[in-house]
Amino acid sequence: MKQCFLLIAILYCGWCTTGAQQSIVKMPDKYLQATIKNHSQAGVSSGQRTTTISSRLIASSEHYFDGTVYAAYDSEHLYYSDMRGGGTYDQQYDSALDFVIGPGGYMPQYRYVQTYDANNNMLTEEGFAWDVTKYLQYNQQLYTYNADNTKATYIDQDWDSVANKWTNTLKVLYSHNSAHYITLEVDQTWDGSKWNNSYQYIYTYDATGKIQTKTVTQSWNKSTKAWDNYSQSLLTYDASNNVISEVYQMWIGGKWVNSSEYLYTYDSLNDYLTEIENKWNTSTNKWDHSEMYVNTYDASGYQLSRTYKTWISWINNWRNNGSDLYGYDSKHNFLADTTQNWDTVSSKFVNVSRFVYAYNSFDEMVSAIGDTWNVGGFWKPVPSNEAYYYYYETYATAVENVSTTIDNVIVYPVPAQNTLNVSIKWNQAQPFTIGVYDVQGRLIKQTNGPAAQSSLIIIPVPEIPSGNYFVTIKGDNAQITKQVVIAH
Repeated sequence: MKQCFLLIAILYCGWCTTGAQQSIVKMPDKYLQATIKNHSQAGVSSGQRTTTISSRLIASSEHYFDGTVYAAYDSEHLYYSDMRGGGTYDQQYDSALDFVIGPGGYMPQYRYVQTYDANNNMLTEEGFAWDVTKYLQYNQQLYTYNADNTKATYIDQDWDSVANKWTNTLKVLYSHNSAHYITLEVDQTWDGSKWNNSYQYIYTYDATGKIQTKTVTQSWNKSTKAWDNYSQSLLTYDASNNVISEVYQMWIGGKWVNSSEYLYTYDSLNDYLTEIENKWNTSTNKWDHSEMYVNTYDASGYQLSRTYKTWISWINNWRNNGSDLYGYDSKHNFLADTTQNWDTVSSKFVNVSRFVYAYNSFDEMVSAIGDTWNVGGFWKPVPSNEAYYYYYETYATAVENVSTTIDNVIVYPVPAQNTLNVSIKWNQAQPFTIGVYDVQGRLIKQTNGPAAQSSLIIIPVPEIPSGNYFVTIKGDNAQITKQVVIAH
């Protein structure tokens, strides 16, 4: 099923302008630019060259329309090592910096540091909060894993600045079946000296161990020192393993009592067509209709629309409430999400707001820009609209050994104002070319260097607009890319 439920996750991130939006988007100022350090093409060391290139997110920012431009509100910057990468919402970074707009520009807010094991499982994530002049520890999360790389434990800790030590807050224990699916999750809280049970979640599966049929939530009874039932959900499936019903029940008076249910239908391609939510009526002991969603798809199974309806009891029928219309490019990247409301006077859907998306050559989102439908019949941003922009860098996901490579490259200063200095040291002398590219891959400036084992190239940049750029150094058998910032 190709559905559009990832919209909320997509809108979580950031920034990179394209096309017509450039004239109205306020790009980050020098305070933000100065925080973006040089990013190397990771995974490439002396004696190696890149054979496979991918792209990963290195910065994002959130903007709000202030009546004139989409003004910056906050941003995040990501730093990696080795061949780890990340898209708009699945980053595996070494460190991240969060900034919020303040007097004079972007101000530091939070810093996060992650560590991983040899199997790329996250071991720790430590959070720091900015305190006027420096970052202070405030939270960390610890993970352990089983031999099959399934998660075994999760511990959350807060920093006690008085005792100058980490203090436990939450612990989660996981159990899995032979198919590596979670069968039990136990949540525990710290009372200052020991862990105490809080809630547990029991997951039941079919004979394959992969299709979940029931989830039971239980709370810990401190008096009886036993688990009490709290709630459960029961799932049923069709022959294609699509969920066709999900019933939620609460434990009341020593028995399970219906609360709500969701009924689903599908087309021949297993695309999710309808969802009906019903509420349990304790007076009639029957299900009452509440809400309904109807989805449509194109011939390839990509969602075109999602209509929201509510049940009107006094007419005993469904009434339209709102809808979302979706558009795609030729590569099926999500291009637009238009929200509409049902007009009861004209009995038709009318435009309300939308987000328009753009992508880079790796099909990664570079912008999500919101605007509002004007009664004059056109789209126009208003102060409630948001915009998100994303920056990426290329990095190596595979390398091979070569005999003639770059030993070391330093690009400075950061940010550059009038000149950009490129210091290069080769294992063997060779001629090379230096290209300065914008974030959309367009060549802005190029210079050639003679065959030498060490070179210092000074590139004048006063004519290049402030912003983020990539500097690529190409030799006979090696290439490396650095990200730079120009701020006048």
